[in-house]
Amino acid sequence: EEQDVAAARACIADQRPDLAIVDWMLPDVPGIELIRALRRDEIYREIPVIMLTARAEEYDKVKGLDAGADD
Repeated sequence: EEQDVAAARACIADQRPDLAIVDWMLPDVPGIELIRALRRDEIYREIPVIMLTARAEEYDKVKGLDAGADD
């Protein structure tokens, strides 16, 4: 799990996107964990993040926003 987050962060570092769109249900690590990792790192903290999810419960939306998603 840690390697997958590191690989995603490396990709973001290489690409330097203006916006990150993250799927909650990534194959190896939940997207919510990637967002938490991005928010903990000064380099990536300011990149806006939109979380995609098929989850419809309000609780899940709040959880994504609490993790650091901007929308």
